[in-house]
Amino acid sequence: MALKLSFLVVGGLIIVTGIMVASSSRAATNHIAQPWRAEAVVEGREVDYGSDWFLQEFSLDHIQDHPSVTENGLRATGGSITSNHLYYDLRLRQDFDFDDSFHAFMLDIQRSEDFDGAFDRQLVGLKYGFSENTEFWLQGDVFADKSLSDVYLTGRHRLLTDGYQHWLQVSLILPDTYFNDKTSGDDRLVDEPMTLFLQWQGNSQQALGQRHLASLSYTPSTSIDSRSEMLFADSESIRGAISWSMGKADWRAGFDMEAEFSERDYLLDENPGIKTDFERETFAITLYYHLLDVAWQPKAGLRYFSLDEQGYFGRRSDQTGRVKRREPLLFVSGSVELSPTQQLKPALYLGVARIDQSFSDPEWKDRDENEFIGKVSLPWQYLMSAKSGAVLTVALSANLHEAAFGGGNVQVHWPL
Repeated sequence: MALKLSFLVVGGLIIVTGIMVASSSRAATNHIAQPWRAEAVVEGREVDYGSDWFLQEFSLDHIQDHPSVTENGLRATGGSITSNHLYYDLRLRQDFDFDDSFHAFMLDIQRSEDFDGAFDRQLVGLKYGFSENTEFWLQGDVFADKSLSDVYLTGRHRLLTDGYQHWLQVSLILPDTYFNDKTSGDDRLVDEPMTLFLQWQGNSQQALGQRHLASLSYTPSTSIDSRSEMLFADSESIRGAISWSMGKADWRAGFDMEAEFSERDYLLDENPGIKTDFERETFAITLYYHLLDVAWQPKAGLRYFSLDEQGYFGRRSDQTGRVKRREPLLFVSGSVELSPTQQLKPALYLGVARIDQSFSDPEWKDRDENEFIGKVSLPWQYLMSAKSGAVLTVALSANLHEAAFGGGNVQVHWPL
């Protein structure tokens, strides 16, 4: 019931915000369709998040605006979250147009991670254009094991009204479409999964140049009987994201907001007849202001992140427990030009991690913390191709809360 209410609230908020302010696109995993994944539900996450985990992850976010999450090109960032965990987010997306420009071969390679762990996708497909403004896509996330392949059915329609360009996209995703027919194991999908993805993007040609992007992934109740992991699981989830910005040639301001609500019920073979549940609610909002007519182009912002989890965390850890995190963060950055092709982009992050968590197994640490967290980063950017706007970024950083090396970061952004 809580998930149904959350679905209505998030869906309504996305629609209302999109109508009122007409929002913008920034890097966010939830702006890409997130279909149901069996391993996410059955296995869950295997990592105990440390005090500065989400500070480190946020500091590795994409620095370049282009290519955006909806544009063709290569966008990749990677860096260390801990001494033994490498985080990287990559997307290579390209439409290869036919001569008639109405049709195209589509390639979309993705690698990222969410609260349930890392995932990879290799989408290939065809786009059919009914007109200049309306098109249909058929894509598949293809694996050698045919039982794991997903099918994507997508339609998109573009509109131009009073100097405002926008489009609406609707995708129906059928994860593990042939699982029951093709799997060689004893696992079975009881309620076959389906994910609905909605996206709305718009750009205003008026004085303040507003841009927006609103996205929503919803997976209704799906059940899997996993004999390999000796459990039965039922799950339901919704994820949403809104990005908005406005500004002129000399300044820009905006915000990004993301949320996830997930519910899972487990019947474990070792506890016959006893239902074990799991719930996750997470929310993050980032506000920023960027001055562009000052030599060092200062940017400042605030971020607030919250995460609530409780119940059974899946077979990877076999943990039951609860997590409550509240993390406000202040960040500032600037730009120093070294040459026509090189820049330094120093950044400072200052925040507080309020964490209250406990688990059934001491392998994951119980925490009751209210600690300062901070980091300073020094990204160096090199313009590899002025024609395409391709940029290489290499960064070293230091943690301020423990006077230690904060890891490295490499980013590549190449619009195509």
